[in-house]
Amino acid sequence: LEFVAAAVSLSIQLAGQDREIAIRRIATLMEETIDIDALYPMIHEAVKVIIPAARDNFIIARVDAAAGIFRPEYWRDEKDDYSAMEWPLRLGFSGYIYNVTGSSFIFENGVTPIPPEYIPIGHPPAYWLGAPLRSRDLIIGIVVVQTYDPSTPITKEDEYAINGICPYIADAINHTELFSRLQRG
Repeated sequence: LEFVAAAVSLSIQLAGQDREIAIRRIATLMEETIDIDALYPMIHEAVKVIIPAARDNFIIARVDAAAGIFRPEYWRDEKDDYSAMEWPLRLGFSGYIYNVTGSSFIFENGVTPIPPEYIPIGHPPAYWLGAPLRSRDLIIGIVVVQTYDPSTPITKEDEYAINGICPYIADAINHTELFSRLQRG
C-alpha cells in the first residue's frame, strides 16, 4: 500500500511539474517571441505536453466584438477545418463561454448536460475543453482543446492546467501583437 501511495504521489508531482514547465515555457515565449505567426505553434507545442487531447485538436480564436465573431488564429483539428472561417460569438461551446459563463467549461458527451444556451457548430466531440483569454476584464479570445476519441478523455486536471496557462497565452499574444504593430508603424 505504501509503495502504491508513493507511486501515485510521484506521478501527481510529475504532472504538476509538467504543468509548471509548460507555463514557464509560455511565459518565456512572451519575452522572446516577436513573430505572432511563430507564437501560436509554440504555444501548441507547450500545451500538448500537458494535455494529451491537445496533440490533435487545439484552437486559439480571437474575439472581434465589433463584428460579433470569433476569428481563428491557430487551428489544428482532425475533423473540422475552420482555420479560415470566422464564426458568430453565439455559436458552440466557445459562444457559451463568451456569452454566459465567462470561465472555462468541460463537456463530456453523454455525461455533461448540454446548456440551453448552446448552439451547435462542427462535429460533436467526445470531450471539449475551452477557456477564455482575458486582457484585464475583457475576453479577447478563447483556447479550445477537444477530442473525438472517447478513449482520450479531458479531465479536471486538464481544465486546471489550461486555466493556469491562459493568462500567459493572453499576455504573450498581447505582447507579440504590440511588438508587431511597433515594427510596422
